[in-house]
Amino acid sequence: MVAKNTFRGGVSEREFDGGKNKNTAIAAHVHRNFTFTKNFIASALLAFVTSAHGLLTTASLRGKEKYSYNVATVPLLAEGLKLSISFVLLKREMRLMASSSLSSSSESASTKVVMTTQVKTVMLYPIPSLIFLLHQAVSFPALVLLDPTTFLVLGNLKIVITGVLTRIFLKSTSAGWTYKKWIGLILVTVGACTTQVGKSEKTGGKWMLFQRFSAFGYFLGIGDAILSALGGVYVEFVFKKNINDSIHWQNLQMYAFGLLFNSARLTYLDFRKFGGWDDDNDDSSGNEAVYAWPMTVFSGHSFISMCVVANLAFGGLLVSHIIKNVDAIAKVFATACAMFLTPTLSFILFAHVPSPAIFGGVLIASYGMLTYYDLVPIRSSGNLSSSSSSSSSNSDSIDSNEKNRTATTPRSRRGVVL
Repeated sequence: MVAKNTFRGGVSEREFDGGKNKNTAIAAHVHRNFTFTKNFIASALLAFVTSAHGLLTTASLRGKEKYSYNVATVPLLAEGLKLSISFVLLKREMRLMASSSLSSSSESASTKVVMTTQVKTVMLYPIPSLIFLLHQAVSFPALVLLDPTTFLVLGNLKIVITGVLTRIFLKSTSAGWTYKKWIGLILVTVGACTTQVGKSEKTGGKWMLFQRFSAFGYFLGIGDAILSALGGVYVEFVFKKNINDSIHWQNLQMYAFGLLFNSARLTYLDFRKFGGWDDDNDDSSGNEAVYAWPMTVFSGHSFISMCVVANLAFGGLLVSHIIKNVDAIAKVFATACAMFLTPTLSFILFAHVPSPAIFGGVLIASYGMLTYYDLVPIRSSGNLSSSSSSSSSNSDSIDSNEKNRTATTPRSRRGVVL
């Protein structure tokens, strides 16, 4: 058999194929680095946005004890803004795809925006909106029954709960998890909780944690953490069920239902207000008592409150990007980092000195994140079952070697083992 050795422009086919494979490998490496950088920047921005949300909300009070605007309109306006941005980005993506298909000689399926429009798929998107709406409804009574520090500590349980729900419902995503990931999740949770433990001048130098005890409050606090984790995991499930769909199309559907449900919530609050069922409504100011919410949706808002809306909308878009391209675990890690960033911004802006527990919590949580992403050298050969099986097999082999050595050794040379 004679091997063929064709040439292309003075280069053999083998060398040509080798160069092509090398260029493909370089392009894949550059793409991975770009994707990592993009996701890292998105996670850092989400931590900053989450930290800024509390500071902007406090600043929107403008030194008063009550908000001058209807706080129930903030998520409504944020959903409307996210819906508008997603629509503009989807139209832009469709226009770019159409221009690229016209420039190519033959139109292919890869140059079209993928949008699944089956009814059974579209009907998956109302569920996240209902979960987050219920999450908001549970948060307020939990804050009334619990002190803020205890509420935040219970809320940090969503880190471990997200890992458990991911392992249960997203087995393809969590395939190959080792015990190091569970240790990392637990350490991040402990670190985030540690940042909230300390003494305060407002409590007379007493510990801020567990100032109020309410069994129903603890039930609501844990339920709030479960709903938050369930919402993130379910969004990941929906987004990755049709992984090739445009993220702008998926966001468009989710935010459309979110706008619908928030409108229904405001309508329900109006019925309670006009029917006299809720005379002491905290969600609206006194001058809005005789008007329906579509006429007062911007009433009482200021520049800072509109920054709260924009911040909430931008954070929602970042969450969608992270869940779509990474997972829900990265999302809760990014929001956990906000708990470390908020004291830093408070020190810079308001000269609030952070407690020593902040520094301890940052160290614990940082080590937990490094452990989760396998960036610290912990001796491991996989999960616990594989390591135990390997150790047992090693001990069996040692015992068998010892028996063989003893059997082949003369009796006079065996000696006595004490």
